[in-house]
Amino acid sequence: MKLRYITSLAVALATAGIAGAADDLTKEITVEKDIVPQEREASRLNRTPSLSLPKIDMKRLRWSDTAVPAPVTNSISLLPPASYASTMT
Repeated sequence: MKLRYITSLAVALATAGIAGAADDLTKEITVEKDIVPQEREASRLNRTPSLSLPKIDMKRLRWSDTAVPAPVTNSISLLPPASYASTMT
């Protein structure tokens, strides 16, 4: 209990000291700085990107013994002509 009282008293005194010191800070300072831009020569980067890909093992594919033939027709199915901006029926 006594420690809590001493701690709160120390915090109150420190706060009062900071508040009292803040009253003395009334001086205004104006800083003016001239900024002079400097132009540098453009230079090209000396590095080029490089890719490092993992090594790929080449494998041969075997021909399959089974095949499914697909019939090929010689005709083309066409849609009937439609007028511009007509609705789909």
